[in-house]
Amino acid sequence: MQKAGRKRPVMDENGRELSKKIIKKLPKTELSPKVEKVLDDIATGKEKLVRYDNFDEYIKHVKQVLEE
Repeated sequence: MQKAGRKRPVMDENGRELSKKIIKKLPKTELSPKVEKVLDDIATGKEKLVRYDNFDEYIKHVKQVLEE
């Protein structure tokens, strides 16, 4: 079996990796401001969860990527 890799580091708003002591002190329910902004944009319709309107557009994109 493969060993589990190192977990993704927790970063603060300035992009610095947080220590384990600080991570334990963080409230578990708090989201980063960037995530909150994206969720708000999705709720208001400024941003979509799905990039393609239908499956045919997705297939066209996949074919284009494979040709490149």
